[in-house]
Amino acid sequence: MVGRTPEFLGRKIEAREMKIASMVALLHPFLILSGTALASWTIVNHPDASWSVLPANWLNNPGYHGFSEMLYEFT
Repeated sequence: MVGRTPEFLGRKIEAREMKIASMVALLHPFLILSGTALASWTIVNHPDASWSVLPANWLNNPGYHGFSEMLYEFT
C-alpha cells in the first residue's frame, strides 16, 4: 500500500482489524446458507416428521421455487 495508513476515529486500521471486519462480513451469508442447507436436509430426509409444524407445510412450492423460498426466509 502506498501512502498514509488509513485511520478511523483517530486510530490506525491494521491487518488485525481488517481480518475481523472481513470475517464479520462473511458470517452473515454463511449463516443464511447454512440455515437453508439445514432446512433442505430436513425436508428431504424427514418429510413426515411428527413435529408441531410439519416440514411439508413449510413450503408453498415443492420444486426449485421452494428452495429459493427457503433461502428468502432465512435472509
